Amino acid sequence: PAADAFAFFGHTNIFLMIGVFIFVGVMIQQGFAKRIALWLLSRKFASKSSASLMTMYIVAMAIISAFMSNIPATMLFLMIAKGICEAIGVDETHPYSKALKFSAAYGSQAGGLATPIGAPNTNFLAMGLMLSLCGCNVRFADWMAVGAPFAVIICVISILYFRRIFKSDLGNMEAARQYAQNEYDKLGPLRKGEKISVFLVFLAIVLWIVPSIISAIIGDAHPAVAVMDRVLNASIVSIFVAILAFLIPLDWKKRKFSTTWGEAAGNVNWGVLILVSCGFLLGGAMNAEGVKLIGWFAKKISGVLGDAPGILVILGFTVLAMVITQFISNVPAISIITTMSVPVAIATNLNPVALAFAIAMAAQMSYILPVAAPQMAIAYGSGGLKLTEFARVGILQCIFSIPIIVFFVYYWANFLFPMGSFVMPA
Repeated sequence: PAADAFAFFGHTNIFLMIGVFIFVGVMIQQGFAKRIALWLLSRKFASKSSASLMTMYIVAMAIISAFMSNIPATMLFLMIAKGICEAIGVDETHPYSKALKFSAAYGSQAGGLATPIGAPNTNFLAMGLMLSLCGCNVRFADWMAVGAPFAVIICVISILYFRRIFKSDLGNMEAARQYAQNEYDKLGPLRKGEKISVFLVFLAIVLWIVPSIISAIIGDAHPAVAVMDRVLNASIVSIFVAILAFLIPLDWKKRKFSTTWGEAAGNVNWGVLILVSCGFLLGGAMNAEGVKLIGWFAKKISGVLGDAPGILVILGFTVLAMVITQFISNVPAISIITTMSVPVAIATNLNPVALAFAIAMAAQMSYILPVAAPQMAIAYGSGGLKLTEFARVGILQCIFSIPIIVFFVYYWANFLFPMGSFVMPA
C-alpha cells in the first residue's frame, strides 16, 4: 500500500541523518576539519620520509572522515595533497602524487567505517535494517565496536600496500611539512565558531554512547536501559543537537548564530536521504505480506547450499556484496543483499546480525572503479590517475579485505551480538 511505502521516508534513521548533516556541516563551515588535518600533517613525524608523510596523511584522512562525510573530507585532502606536491616539486603524474590521491580516497573509505556518522548513508541504513529485520538495536558505540577496529586494519593494510607499490624516496619532506605548518598558521587561533562545532559533535557522541555505557554497567535487562534507549534515541539526540546549532550564537549583538536554515539546508544531502529511504522501502517491499520474495529466495538458496559450511555462506555474501558495489551504489547493494541474507543465515544456523555487519563492510570496499563510490570518482577526477591503474590497485585492496571481513568482522560481531541477545521479528 502507498501509505506503507511512503512511511519509509519518515524512518527514524532519516531524521537521524538530517541532524547529522546539519551539525557536522557546522564543523565543515567553520573550518575545524581543515585545522585538524593541517595540524596532523605539520607534525615532525611527517617530515622524516616520504613514507612517514603518506602514513600521517592516511591516518589524518581516516580520523577526519570518521566524523564528517566522505565527500567533503576527500575534497579537502586532495586540495592539501596538491599543495604538498607543489611544495616538494612533483607533478600529478609522479608516483607520490598518485599515492596521495589514492590515500585520500582509501583513507576516507576506511574512516567512514569507524563510526555511523562517517558514512551516514550506508552505516545508518545497515543499522536500520538490523533493527527491522533482526530486531537488534545497534547503538552508536555498538557500531564503533565493530567498525573502528576494522577501519584501523584497513588503514594499516593501505599504508603497507601503498608503501610497497608507490616506491618514491623523496628527500625534501621538510618542505611538505612546512607547507602544512604555514597553512595551519594562516588559520590563526581557534575561533568561537570552531569551538561551538566541536562542542556540538562531542555532545552528540557522548549522548549516543551513554546508553551503551549504562547497558554495559547494569546489563541490557535492567529497565533503566530501555528508558535510556527511548530518551537518548539516536534520532532524538541528532535532532536535538541540530536544533542547538540554530540556537547557539556566534555573535549575539549581530544576531548571528552557528548556522542558518539556508546553510543547514545546503549541508543536508537530500538526494542521499531519498536514496536511503528507497533502500528501506526496497527491503520492506521484498519481505512484505503477499510478496515474500525473500522467503522464497531463502528456501531456494538453502536447498542449493544444503550442508555447506557456514564459512562458505559468509564468504559468498561477502564477495557478492563486494562485487555488486563496484557497479551500483552501495545503498541498494546493502539493502538488497542484507535483506536476502537474513533468512539464509537463519536457515544455515548463522548469526544474521553478524552477517549483516560483514555485508555492510564488504559493500563499502568500493575500490575498483571510479564510479563505485563518490570519493573514488573525486580522486580519479582530480587527474593523473589511469583507469587501468585504478582497477589494478583496487582489485588487490579488495582481495586483501575479504579474509578480514570473513574471519574478523563476522566472528567479532558474532561475539558482540550472540544469538539470543536479540529477538527476531515474527
